[in-house]
Amino acid sequence: MARATTRDGIGGLRPTERASGRSAAGLLAGALAAVALLTGCLDSGGDAENLTVLTPTQAAEQLIIGPLAEQVGLGPLTASCPDMTGAKGGDVYPCTAATEAARQLNVDAAILPSGQVELSTTNVILGSALSSFEQSAVDAINKVRPDANLAAGAVECGDTSVVLPDDRMLICELTDPRTEQIFEVSLTVDDIEGRQFSLVVADRPKS
Repeated sequence: MARATTRDGIGGLRPTERASGRSAAGLLAGALAAVALLTGCLDSGGDAENLTVLTPTQAAEQLIIGPLAEQVGLGPLTASCPDMTGAKGGDVYPCTAATEAARQLNVDAAILPSGQVELSTTNVILGSALSSFEQSAVDAINKVRPDANLAAGAVECGDTSVVLPDDRMLICELTDPRTEQIFEVSLTVDDIEGRQFSLVVADRPKS
């Protein structure tokens, strides 16, 4: 299929020329920082008589609708976790969280030896981590296509946390510095926690 770009255009980085990238180490890319809540009690703001005893399931759900929702920044979340009766340190349970826009977050709830619950998401890239993906995409394209000479900021993925769909695809935009045309860039995130992805640039600019 003929490409709709000029000879000097950036469009058309095909799957056979797939570029791969790893975002900078140390940035949150999806596995959220450990957030723990003691499964035994939740302080309701008073003395010991006002402490509410929580089961592991309740503790995980409280973490989802509280700290996790705040960290992800996509508005209120509803939470659903399985029965964790008899849970012990090292056990991991799959939970789900849903935004008001019906986007589903997959959440692992791990029971720590201390009896605390630790959450990690498996399909969320935090808004604060997107700039790392953007720069890694620029670096990957420049490596495969040295003539592109893309500057930092040429790829834009937004600044709002992203819930990846089942195909693990993050859609970004690339501005060709030669033509100012905008191309869609598809990043297939192979490993969120490891911050690895592959990308394909559309062969035609956006209309």
